[in-house]
Amino acid sequence: MIRPNIYSHVSKDSSFYDRVERSLKIFSRLHPDQLIFCLSAPLGIDTTYTYDGLLILSPSHKIIFIGNNNDDAFSEFVEDVFDDLSSLSKKYNYQKYIGRPREWKDRITNKIVVEEGDELNFEEYIGEDTKIASSKDIRLVKYLISLFTGSINRLDDRALEDEGNLLDEIRRRIVLFDADQTRFLYNSYAVKTFISVQGLSGTGKTELLLHKLREIYSQNESETENKIFFTCHNIALSHEIKARIPDFFNKMKVSRQIEWNKALWVAHAWGGRRNPNSGLYSYICDTYNLPFIQYRHGVTYDIIYSEIKKGLDNIPPKKFAPCFDYILIDENQDFPEVFFEVCKKITRKKVYTSGDVFQNIFYQSQKRPKGVDISLNRCYRTDPRTLMFAHTLGLGLKEDIRYNWFERNEWELFGYKVSYTRNNTMSLQRLPINRFDGQEPEESVVIECGTSLKSVCDILHKLKEDYPNIKPGDVAIIMIDDDKDIYGYMDGLSLKIQSEIGWNVLRGHEDKHTDENMLYLTNTNNVKGLEFPFVICITSKIINEAFYRNKLYTMLTRSFLITYLLIKDGSNVEMLRNIYSDISKNRAICDIKIPDTEEKDRIRHALVSQNESKIESWEDFMSKIFAEMGIQDQGLIKKLKELILFMNFDKFDEEKIRKCIKANIEMM
Repeated sequence: MIRPNIYSHVSKDSSFYDRVERSLKIFSRLHPDQLIFCLSAPLGIDTTYTYDGLLILSPSHKIIFIGNNNDDAFSEFVEDVFDDLSSLSKKYNYQKYIGRPREWKDRITNKIVVEEGDELNFEEYIGEDTKIASSKDIRLVKYLISLFTGSINRLDDRALEDEGNLLDEIRRRIVLFDADQTRFLYNSYAVKTFISVQGLSGTGKTELLLHKLREIYSQNESETENKIFFTCHNIALSHEIKARIPDFFNKMKVSRQIEWNKALWVAHAWGGRRNPNSGLYSYICDTYNLPFIQYRHGVTYDIIYSEIKKGLDNIPPKKFAPCFDYILIDENQDFPEVFFEVCKKITRKKVYTSGDVFQNIFYQSQKRPKGVDISLNRCYRTDPRTLMFAHTLGLGLKEDIRYNWFERNEWELFGYKVSYTRNNTMSLQRLPINRFDGQEPEESVVIECGTSLKSVCDILHKLKEDYPNIKPGDVAIIMIDDDKDIYGYMDGLSLKIQSEIGWNVLRGHEDKHTDENMLYLTNTNNVKGLEFPFVICITSKIINEAFYRNKLYTMLTRSFLITYLLIKDGSNVEMLRNIYSDISKNRAICDIKIPDTEEKDRIRHALVSQNESKIESWEDFMSKIFAEMGIQDQGLIKKLKELILFMNFDKFDEEKIRKCIKANIEMM
């Protein structure tokens, strides 16, 4: 069942409010793809109005004021709302670009008075036939909704322009919270101390945690200072989040100076023995004087946090005190249950977590998240056609061998509408997402036979022709395969792109950042959390192996507009084109054969063995780095390993390790 996209927040009880909400919810169930807000006041500000009035907000429609009495009080309610909106507009630097309410309120707002016994007809108010015609006013309404709901955007002099160019639409896309995102941010969760949000990649989970961080950090201005730890498993991701926070706080007008390692910590979940602030585990060990276990083969989060829990449990209750007020956890699918138990124990107020229910499409059903408070399944990054194609290819839904299977409730959790058809088959359909004011490329996936340097450059030439304002940073080229031959190919491709296209190339496995003026060329290890308008995925052939399929699924879904899949071995290119063509035509994955009990058991056993082999040692970690950097001399590798082990930094700090290797090779 597809959930209606409606968020309702009223400040008090009344029969009038109840009546409007009931009618609006009925309408929303008939239009689940339409975002609707029902508010008694702008969200995120401490204000109440004496008059029982409501605001109905929906993109592409006029802002509706609803009252139950057409008197002066209703007029005052409307004016009070405009006053608060003007204050918000001034605070977030919107006023310069959208103007004052007197310039547009008569054009894009509507006042409705509902007398006792009147029928509430929302088809008449915000139905298909009542949409705003002007593209400029459509953008204006979206910006106003973002002010009402707190999903603040950066505006410039072109904010209200409609250039009709998809690439420009992406760069100037207006971010609005949907109903589920808003619910996570503004529900008080007064009783709960552990709040979990789960969703697909591209549903805005990390962004929501940043908004929640902003909220609780801002409380420090008026309350006793909170201590907050923001953590995740991946070191590079923790660095990226830490780097984003100053700019994000500035955009959200957080006036309090960031006090790193005093009021706010951002680091991965392990850390180093010598620096307590380098990770959550190292901080806990230092704070409670518990033994620190160094990373080595076979040592997992499960082991170290189980030991931590034992140590904390042995502290007498009268002597124990939580060391943080809040902990925020991103990518929670990377952690065992004992990790969350420890986080709860050392947190005074609340733990907020987010995770991707489908980041690894081969996780076991018994390990899927429980107790989820908010489920996000509307993907705003990836075209629905691309997402369905990636799921089909990643899971083998149209092949004899399946790599995983989900039951109906799980497919629905991932945002699919499930329909059962004849001959033991089913179809999966996703709601359309109005990502860029209804615009979309003719094809979202292009499958080509051939991986020559010329084939890649031909694509880049076409992109430059179709999108004259394209920048090099709008494109990522991702090598799906792991073999060492890819690095020679990448060397040749970099030179070819520089000489023929005139673009500089940034090697993702060497530099852990992106640049809008440089094309991003990388293997699959350096794309986590990144997104681009255009992605070119290159592989020798489609391999029938689970981890390969998971990588392929993940990389295919990095694009906003078009994903190109280049395959050297063209034996199954036509089959893949047919799969995508059917998805594109039907806007659904049709005629999926449902596996029998025997096949489901085989899948389950395969998943168990795959997940049992996932522990990565430090040696494996280093081997991947050397392979990515093209270092093959075993004598040199041995010397570099000894040097890194001697250095006083986190032995899994990939960025520092790469810099150390490069510096020492240059000296040699």
